[in-house]
Amino acid sequence: MYITTDSCTNCKICYTACPTSAIKEVAGKPFSCTTCGVCIEVCPTGALRRGKYLGVLVDRARCTRCGLCVKFCPYSFPKLSDHSTAKGFCARCAVCEKVCPVSARLDLLALEPTVKEKLFALRDPENLRKLVEGGQ
Repeated sequence: MYITTDSCTNCKICYTACPTSAIKEVAGKPFSCTTCGVCIEVCPTGALRRGKYLGVLVDRARCTRCGLCVKFCPYSFPKLSDHSTAKGFCARCAVCEKVCPVSARLDLLALEPTVKEKLFALRDPENLRKLVEGGQ
């Protein structure tokens, strides 16, 4: 999971660089798919799986475009278009982190364990909503 720090200028470079369209704007800042795994659990064909770096990967040959990943994602990241399989899942490729001109993108998995534990609490939509709205 990548988060955006306060140094973000919202230049949107990460949005356009993301190869999986896994970044959207929330409260004026980029927000990424959390790789929580709900989509993997509900996929009836096994088209979604964890990759080597714990991102969510899509097997295009197995995706039937049933839409369950879209329906059950707590953050509404997956998308279906008329001509492709589901997308919007973070593959943890680090492109967003590498292209950010102010180093505002932060990889949670690279943090110290105690910091990581606190930040993983953000996977709960209510905790995340409080953070985005300025609460603690």
